[in-house]
Amino acid sequence: MKKNLLVFVFALVLTMAVNAQTLFEHDFEDGFGDIILVDNDGNTPAGNVSTYVDAWNLRDADFGQAAISNSWYAPAAAADDWMILPEIEIPEAGFSFLFDVRAVDPNYPDGYEVLVSTTDTELESFTSVFSIGSESTAWVKRSVSLDDYAGEKVHLAIRNNSFDQFLLIVDNLLVVKLAEKDIAADRLTNKRWNLVNDVVYPTFSLENKGSETITSVDVEYTINGDVKSETVTGLNIASFETGEVAVAEGLTLTEANQYDVTFEFSNPNGGADTDDTDNMGAGPINALSELPSRKVVGEEGTGTWCPWCPRGEVFLNAAIEDNPDDFIGIAVHNGDPMTVAEYDNEIGFSAYPSLHLNREIRNIDPSEISDFFQEAKNAVVPFEADMELTFDPATRALTVVAKAMPMTSINGGDFRFSLILLEDGLTGTGGNWAQANAYAGGTNGPMGGYESLPNPVPASQMVYNHVGSVLVGGFYGVEGSIATSLVAGEEITHTFEYTIPESMDPMLMDAVVLVLENETGVILNADKEDVQMFVNTNETLSEIASSIYPNPASDIAQVELNLEEATEVNISIIDVTGKVIASRDYGTVQGNQIFPIQVANFTNGMYMVHITTEDGVSTQRLMVTK
Repeated sequence: MKKNLLVFVFALVLTMAVNAQTLFEHDFEDGFGDIILVDNDGNTPAGNVSTYVDAWNLRDADFGQAAISNSWYAPAAAADDWMILPEIEIPEAGFSFLFDVRAVDPNYPDGYEVLVSTTDTELESFTSVFSIGSESTAWVKRSVSLDDYAGEKVHLAIRNNSFDQFLLIVDNLLVVKLAEKDIAADRLTNKRWNLVNDVVYPTFSLENKGSETITSVDVEYTINGDVKSETVTGLNIASFETGEVAVAEGLTLTEANQYDVTFEFSNPNGGADTDDTDNMGAGPINALSELPSRKVVGEEGTGTWCPWCPRGEVFLNAAIEDNPDDFIGIAVHNGDPMTVAEYDNEIGFSAYPSLHLNREIRNIDPSEISDFFQEAKNAVVPFEADMELTFDPATRALTVVAKAMPMTSINGGDFRFSLILLEDGLTGTGGNWAQANAYAGGTNGPMGGYESLPNPVPASQMVYNHVGSVLVGGFYGVEGSIATSLVAGEEITHTFEYTIPESMDPMLMDAVVLVLENETGVILNADKEDVQMFVNTNETLSEIASSIYPNPASDIAQVELNLEEATEVNISIIDVTGKVIASRDYGTVQGNQIFPIQVANFTNGMYMVHITTEDGVSTQRLMVTK
């Protein structure tokens, strides 16, 4: 997977009320101020990050500005980018240097070091006091003790020293003296969805905002009104870290119901908390009567401009073929004629090609689908998903009734239905329909036949399938489409209506219903139907009455045509990659005709059967399973 910068989408930066004496504070809202920037490498940024020319750069986000350093150069080289703070006097022990930080790409995570100088701002005067080789892509707050510099004046520096990685983001610089004991409740960390008769041990997340490492804490908790308390020891939660506090008494989930849990922390390390106003938390644990069958939704980031994206297509198609009943593949395009702006902006790919499974397992390489598929398939989720679909060829009105059934009673949460319409068989003309191909000539190994195609593959040779073309109800689903209070076993429905435009062929479309958990963004379940299965082909080509049977087929499939007038017939079979794998002209025929298709040598999966006559083309789908 290659790095690619498109649109910066920032997660919410860590925010934390600090009970402390503050010596220095900077959040980059008004620029860099007195901070000194040193580009000590002089390297040339790679093309995709060509705007990151300075040692550190400011970029806007929803919450304001942050500082960003680049380590992706052409040619590859090590970064040596410094951010040096103005002189700060450390009056006594107990002060720390805090900052929020994250890398951007999990496949190319930048590292860095923190350095201190007690003399001047010359680079050779600095000593490294903290380093990380690969930072997390989730925002974390790092803390560096300055006890060794009590009574001295110092300059602090952050240096990106990564070799051929990507981007590093830093925000909210603080030099503070923290309260010794200051804890806060974060959340209930148990899995929400469980099965009846499971035994769970309530586990709570504790945030340490003080300078003292937390080794013990009292916790009082209630489960559906039943009050319990326990002192938990053996903890090791360092300053500005978050750790789990698990109680010893297990809870047996006896009913397909929701168990509401509240908790409160006290007495960190056997002493008083400096601020006990943030020590309470709550969360639900649900037990399911049975495990729903879960379909895995794979959303693949791709684009015709992306030379490595043929890999995404090949592995997406393989997953569809290998798991026809359990895997729903969607190609989410970027920067080409098939791009849907909302889908592209919200999906959050860190590189291209890249893949999300159920929007929970994120930014994996498409070649890793098989490694993560079973994990995604086996995850416990609360809903069955289904749909009813009708299509009127005369008005082109599509109606989809999305359905979900909870396997547990649920009280609270934001669950939503979403509908995505997919297109197969998309083609176009012009350079932006040609597919860039890094596998041309075989220099990067075989890749599903792309090694035999040129770079780029001409638009005339490309057919794009599984393209996410329409978000009916939006990327995040329809707010309020699923009630907040649900009873186990009671079906929920929501009706979507959409008029398919003339530019889209309903014979080559799928409807995908998603059940989303808005709080986490996870796709809890999904269902897919072929729009064409509900299209009367006689309305499209009145002279052709066609059917294919058996469907699915394992050996021979029969194409039956009822031709009222003599006409030339051609039948072509096209696989999910758009390749014509079989084609035959049958000459001029009339009346009721049966044409056998040998599928014994076909791999399992979906195929398009194109029946061409003098009156036009009828397209139907054929599933091969053996």
